[in-house]
This record gives sequence, structure tokens and C-alpha cells, in this order.
Amino acid sequence: MVPLLCAMLTVAAVEPPDAGEFTVASRDWAVTFAADHAWSIHHIDYRGALVVNSAGANGTAVETGTPVDPNLPNSWIGGSLTGGGREQKVSVGLSVDGKETFLRAGRRYEGAELVVTRESRLADLEQTFTVIVTGDRVVEHVRLRALRTTTPDNLYLFMHNWELRFSTWAAGSSAEDRRDGHFDGRAAEAVAGDARWYAVYDPVAKLGVLTCHPRPVERRPGARGLVNWQTPVYHKQYYAVAAKSTLEKGTAIDQTCCLRAFASEPDGWALEAEKLAAGTWPPEPAAPQPAAPEQGAVPAGILGARVGDWTVWFDPERCWTIHHLDYRGRTLSHEHGFHGLVIATGIPKTQGNGSSFVGTGHTEGGREQVEGVELSVDGRTLPAETGRLHEGRQFRLVKHSRIDQLVHVAEITITPEAVFEHHRVEAVAEQPLKLLYAFMHCWQPSFTLWAAADADGKELGGKLESNQDFDINTDVRWSALYDETARLGVVTSYPEVYRAAAGGLGTRIWDLDRYHKQYLHLRGPGALPAGFVLDCTLRLQAFTAAPDGWVAAAKALAESPFPR
Repeated sequence: MVPLLCAMLTVAAVEPPDAGEFTVASRDWAVTFAADHAWSIHHIDYRGALVVNSAGANGTAVETGTPVDPNLPNSWIGGSLTGGGREQKVSVGLSVDGKETFLRAGRRYEGAELVVTRESRLADLEQTFTVIVTGDRVVEHVRLRALRTTTPDNLYLFMHNWELRFSTWAAGSSAEDRRDGHFDGRAAEAVAGDARWYAVYDPVAKLGVLTCHPRPVERRPGARGLVNWQTPVYHKQYYAVAAKSTLEKGTAIDQTCCLRAFASEPDGWALEAEKLAAGTWPPEPAAPQPAAPEQGAVPAGILGARVGDWTVWFDPERCWTIHHLDYRGRTLSHEHGFHGLVIATGIPKTQGNGSSFVGTGHTEGGREQVEGVELSVDGRTLPAETGRLHEGRQFRLVKHSRIDQLVHVAEITITPEAVFEHHRVEAVAEQPLKLLYAFMHCWQPSFTLWAAADADGKELGGKLESNQDFDINTDVRWSALYDETARLGVVTSYPEVYRAAAGGLGTRIWDLDRYHKQYLHLRGPGALPAGFVLDCTLRLQAFTAAPDGWVAAAKALAESPFPR
């Protein structure tokens, strides 16, 4: 499939005809595009039979929250949906077997590989939607980019209006999480969250149609993911990827979906769909983890420290907090999120943004002011210059800063055995507060198991499934995560149990697909009085262990004495 995805980039979009339809077809599949759907997909046929109909919009749609007419029932934009306005600047290009072809309404174009590239604008989102039709499949690829910061009420990708003859459905990512059901008249139902595939089945024709994705379809907090919506004229399937979520200017969304059909007896059709999905997008081999760059090959703009098996990278743009953290050349906690201490004041400073975080890379509630940075390697004081990788037996970085009304001292010490993070804050005046996170780490999603010991020493544990939930949620002595494939674990521990107060929830892991983010949530809503002091330390260690012994290995490290 790689050649197909590359081919779509070569099609030049032009102004489409003013009205009508055109169809592209290759052996089993035919896809029709229509002017009254803003030249999006109108309907799809398989071997001459209708499988996706035109009773609703197919493709991408955004709900702006602002109807163009107050008498209209909705504010959707996309394809045939116009309550929030029409798609703008629509242009369409066609390639047949690698040759660009002039489009005419009323024509049917046939070949071994046909590529339709459609460019448009949906409110504040710029879209390129490409459809590739070959003998055995239809590939849909969408790229969206926010032209300005926007907060849509809803954003749906890969909408398909399945014919009513399909009476059952199934979805999943693996045999362990496969779900199935019958279309029973319920209006809308979130069926499988972040499923990698979805299929519908017609038991009379013994025909199934599959949609599958090479990677999980990313969704933002609050969005329902894969949804069935049943109406008297279609069974609509779509991915809800954003719901009242702010998309910053420049935010990009890039996703792919493949349609395939298959024949099966009724008693085994869901298993056939699962097998076909696995064969359509076979797992990619894991990319080798490069060793941390040597001196002279340091990423621009950051500073690195290598001590024993650890390499830790610091970013001055994020107020000298950790950029990412490597162990034996493997990134454990990555840069697609922030590390360190952060507060939310409850008083947003960014127009149109409801959050109010201050600290690290967050600026929604104001910017942390760095007043000084001290760096030493093996006791020798050095300038804090980016573009360098320092090596030694002990590395220490101390930052002095101001976070709103808090005087902050952050110290990170790296030894061959562990990474120590220490924060001290003191309120010089009353500090408005919605929450305070003392430590944050953006663990790789390959860590799929967790364990912890609560304040009473009771051992806890569970599985991370990228399901948007929070795990642990209590005061702990230590917590750990484990990657079964790499047989690698990380454990964080404290010199004492830090008790959360005022609605704080203790140690938490936010279970997302882009990271498993760990927090020490010590305070909830309630102003901190002048003179308030918080002083806390975290120790981070890594280990290798077999799956049946990883918890014991984590516990042994966590319960080893803290250095004095």
C-alpha cells in the first residue's frame, strides 16, 4: 500500500465541473463523487451493488456551533451538510493509472489504480481528502490543518452511510478486544473507542465490508471515537475525534482508512473481518532505538547529560525542564508533552482557551519566569549552553524561577543508579489555585502494565489500554510501568508518602494513546496562603525483568534506601 499513498501526492487539483457526478471504478469497486456533496463521496458500489449510500454525508464533517441561519437545526459543514455553511475552495484532481486526467461530469473512469484528490476548507480547517481505488480496495486519506486556533463542537472523520441490508457489525483492534452487535434501532452508540477496524455484514448475501486503519485514529479527550448512528435510511459509521477541543493554529490531523469486502458464512464472519484487517495493514517492524547522539550531534536548542545508562535532555524553551529521557539509548519519557511542576490558577490568560496552566511549557495561565540556571558535572560548575552533551558520574541542574506567586527551585540530579527530581515552592503572596502537579512524565505507550504500593503498603496493579481513563488515583509509596515486549520497567518512588490535599488525587496515570502520562496531583481547588511551602522529591529508576518477575523487581528498587 505504500506506493498508493505516495501516488496521491502527485495529483494536481483543479476547479471541478459546476454540477453533476463522476465515477471512478476498478474491477470490484466504484466510487461516485457529486457536486451537491461538494464533490465528496456520493456513494460506493461493490461488484455493482450499493454498499454506501448518498442519504447522508460521507467523509469529513465539522460542527462549528454557529448555524448560518438561526432557524437551521445544526451547524455542520462537510459534503452535503451546510447548516454551518458550505465547504469552500473545493478543487478536485484525478489520476488514472498514473496519468493526470481532465475531469468531466457524467463520466465513468476505469483503470487499475485511480486517485481522486480533493482540496477544500471546512470553516477554520484546511482539508485534503484523497480516495484511491484499486481492484480489491478503496483507500481514503484525510489531512486537516487548523488555519487559526479553533474549538469545534464536533469533528468527524471517515463517515460511511451503510445500506440497511447490513444487519450486524463488529469492531476491534485484536482478538482480545473484538466487539460485535446487531443494528437494533438505537440512534447513536459509541461502539469501540479507538478500534483499528470496523465491519458490517449482510447475512443474506453473505457479504461483509471492512474499514480498517494502519494506526489508531487519534481522538481528543471527550470525543467518543468509533460511533454507530442508526437512521431509517442508513447505518452511519464515523470516528468522532474532537468534541469542544481547542485545536491550536497549525494543528495537523493525518489519518488513513481502507475499505475491503469479503465473503463469509454467518457464524464466522467477524473472525474473517479481523483476519482481513490484519492482512491489510500488517504490523510494522519496530524501529531500532538509536543510541543517544554523541557530542557534536546534539539536537539543536537543547542540552544533554549522559551518566551511566541514562541520557536526559533539557529544553530552555520549556523553562529548562526535561525534553525527553533515555535509558540505554531507548526513549522512556518523550517530548510530546511536558515534564516537571505545573499549576493551574483557574484564571486563563489566553483568549479563547479555557485552561490556565503555568509552568514548564504551559503558558495558558501565564509564563513561568526563569531567573537563573546552575549546572555542574562531577562537582565542576559549567555554563548552561544548548547544543552540548555532558558526560560524567554525576550531573546536577538547578533552576530558580517564579511561577505566578510561587518562588520555585527545581533540582535534577543524575547518577548511574537513578534520576532524582526535587521541587520546592513557596508562596510569596496568596496563590489562586485550581490544581498543582508536582511531577509529570510522558511515558511511551509501549508501557502497558502498571503496579504501585499505596500509603498502607497494599500492592495495586492494572493494564494500560489507551482508553482515556486515569489509573492509580491515590497516594502511593511507589509506582511502576512495564513494557512486556522490551522486558523493561520504570519505577518512581518517594522518600515519604506525599499526601494529596484539597481535592488532589495523588499519583495518577492518564492512559492515552500518545503517552501514558504520570502526575503527582497534590492539590486541588483552593488558594494557597502566603508562606505556603511545598518540598518534594522523586526518584526514577529503570530495570529489566521477565514478565513474571517485573513487579518484584520494581518493588525491590523502590524500597531500597534513599541516599542521604
